[in-house]
Amino acid sequence: MADWIALLKSAPPGAPWAPEVRGFVIRIAAARGEDVSSKLPPLPPPAAGEAQAATGDAQAAAGAQVPGGPTPDQVAAVQQMPAAQQQAMIRNMVDGLAAKLKANPNDPDGWVELMRARMVLGDPLPR
Repeated sequence: MADWIALLKSAPPGAPWAPEVRGFVIRIAAARGEDVSSKLPPLPPPAAGEAQAATGDAQAAAGAQVPGGPTPDQVAAVQQMPAAQQQAMIRNMVDGLAAKLKANPNDPDGWVELMRARMVLGDPLPR
């Protein structure tokens, strides 16, 4: 936990990944019954584009197709797979993204995507 908090404290202003990491730290601390609010850096003021980003998140949550994301037919096909096969497919995609970023590390959006994927998988650190 201390490493994640240190990462947040060292984040440059406006780091696109910081809110996701902050949320992760708060969720893990809550699950452990810890209060880390005094250890976290202060929240930055909301940026002008955040309202637009929130609209995109709401559309994704409502089931609208996200550009570059799977089609409804692809989602349905994956949902028919056994759970172990789904997890293997997801892990393969995350590992592929990690390999792509290793070859081209100058992709901030890719790093944010990888961090989010690893947090969803419960695997925030590389294997």
